[in-house]
Amino acid sequence: MMRLPQGVIDQGKDAIQSLWGDSVTVRRNQKDGNVMKPKTVYQSVPCHLSQSSPAPHEQTQTAAVINPSFSLHIDTDIVIIDGDALEITHNGQTWKGIAGQPFHRTFVNVIPVKAEKVV
Repeated sequence: MMRLPQGVIDQGKDAIQSLWGDSVTVRRNQKDGNVMKPKTVYQSVPCHLSQSSPAPHEQTQTAAVINPSFSLHIDTDIVIIDGDALEITHNGQTWKGIAGQPFHRTFVNVIPVKAEKVV
């Protein structure tokens, strides 16, 4: 992590997050009695969904399959763990996905997402 004064970090976070127009709802399996149930842990949190380019691909005998690579950029105060269910609203589209292992940066956390467009 960069060693910057907290004021600089706060200003950097504010500047980056002012550009975000997406939101995410996060659900996590939690024990409820003897049963694991999905519980909403965050709702409509500001974020940014991005698609990596070039996308990795898989070659089969009949076609090359493109597997887009997505990442979610979110505030460092939001704790997302590997396996959380995500519902992301991006430019009027809704994506559902599963969070991968988060990478913690100074201004944002970056989470790889295996996502599918649903709306």
